[in-house]
Amino acid sequence: MGHKLVAALGVGSNYQLSTLVSPRYPEISGISNRLFPASLIEFLRKTENVEIDEVLFLGTERSFSSCGNLIEEEIVGKLGIAQNKIKYILIYDEDFKNSNIEKAIGRMLSDLKNHFTAGDVVYFDMTHSFRFIPFFSTVLIMYLQAVLQNVDIRLYYGLFEPGNPNSHTILVDLSKLTNIAKWIYASNLFIEYGYTIPISRLLSSRAREIYKNTEIRQKPVKISGLSSSFEKFSNSIRAGIWVLIEESARELDNKLKEEKLRNEIQEFIPELEPLLPRIEQKVRSISPNELNILEMQRQMIKFYLESNDLGMAFRLAREFTVNCAMVALHKGEYLFDRSKREEVERLIALKNNDPNWKIFSAIFQLRNSYAHFGFNSDAKSVNLESDHKRLAEFLDKFKSAAELVEFIRQELLNVSYFTAED
Repeated sequence: MGHKLVAALGVGSNYQLSTLVSPRYPEISGISNRLFPASLIEFLRKTENVEIDEVLFLGTERSFSSCGNLIEEEIVGKLGIAQNKIKYILIYDEDFKNSNIEKAIGRMLSDLKNHFTAGDVVYFDMTHSFRFIPFFSTVLIMYLQAVLQNVDIRLYYGLFEPGNPNSHTILVDLSKLTNIAKWIYASNLFIEYGYTIPISRLLSSRAREIYKNTEIRQKPVKISGLSSSFEKFSNSIRAGIWVLIEESARELDNKLKEEKLRNEIQEFIPELEPLLPRIEQKVRSISPNELNILEMQRQMIKFYLESNDLGMAFRLAREFTVNCAMVALHKGEYLFDRSKREEVERLIALKNNDPNWKIFSAIFQLRNSYAHFGFNSDAKSVNLESDHKRLAEFLDKFKSAAELVEFIRQELLNVSYFTAED
């Protein structure tokens, strides 16, 4: 594990001598430099006993040239950072002039990531950024968080305030900006794909941070419970056990409706609050509080399909069809009765050659391949793209569970194997 400093450079001739000021450490004094990265290195030494192992400067050829003397004087001479620990990551002006942003990001990401290893703490200093570099650097940080494992990235900015006779620069910790990006990413994973583990872990982590903070006297009591509910829901939908899915979806929906929880989120996780309506919308689209059991199953098929989880989608589509058939034949109270289900399944099998039943026959056949992980003779007929389309057409054909129940009622009551009254 190492400590690395990444700092952007502008035109050094404009930089003035300034004293670092920290609201968090008001007792710190005597840190004065023209290059704010030099002040940040001194600050980390005094407050966290941290020695920077490597300094990575981002800049253009002009900024490197104009800052050369300052680097030599303050970073090397004053702070004793060896020249071989100072690296330069070149920003190519031409990439930006030609609007080739993807290429610019790719170049810098490739250069930067080679300097980091798992467990590193990386301090980003954006004080001397200019033009588009602050935006660019923020995106770069999010990329690095995705590319690198177990790397702690912290973001700082020096707020320069000129004065007479003394100038000072306030150290602003912007690290929470990168945490906000994590909340956005985790929320979108759930909204788009139904994955809840990332958001569950963020909630647990925030709860631990709050409880460790002695300055916060009134602790939240609901946030940890919400984390647990998200995790239960995620585990249930991946396991594919209907009773657990129904139970965990109801629990999560109820939790999100609690006024006390919403107040805690507003106070302790304000970055999550604007995302809550979309999260709630996703949960309520499959909630047993809002839907009957069959419609919830149809929505869960859609849920799985939207996350491209075809295996789960086909397995549930098959059981959903059987369930609709049982309701159609007035056997809805026996949904969990194996013998009754087998009776209805045999009745369905008699319709396999019926042209009106082709869509169901295909779903049942494909389900077998997915259920057996492809270890059967039907696996050669699996095509992920066409299978996805087939299930989408199934949901489009029957726009509600009630429509499917009525269709099956008309189809199966004409089959002589047994009638609804048997």
